[in-house]
Amino acid sequence: MNKLLITLFLTNICFATESRFFSDESGKSYEFFVNKEEKIFLSVSCKRGCLAKEALTQVTTKGVNPLLGQVPGLILCMDQVQGESVTLKNKRGGESSFCRFKDGSMTESSRLYIHALKNDQKKK
Repeated sequence: MNKLLITLFLTNICFATESRFFSDESGKSYEFFVNKEEKIFLSVSCKRGCLAKEALTQVTTKGVNPLLGQVPGLILCMDQVQGESVTLKNKRGGESSFCRFKDGSMTESSRLYIHALKNDQKKK
């Protein structure tokens, strides 16, 4: 019993400070976890590693220019990480754009751009 409580406690510390739920047009629900400290917003399937989490460490702003009216997260999703753009709704009906990867994992498209900026800064 103590092992289970410790595992649950550590899981909450390491991964999700909060969960968020979104659904697609068919009503299928998707759960995401948010790690505010690391600015990570990923589908719950990523807790053990996934393509979405890997992409956050590799994206760069190369080839992206938001001043030209481009949507940076969408460009990164489709061009750099070969993901698929999907629109999901939260419980209140607000829409968000997500990048879905071949393994089914997802991250919010805007997070790709946030991490691309961070990754570029690390290289300087």
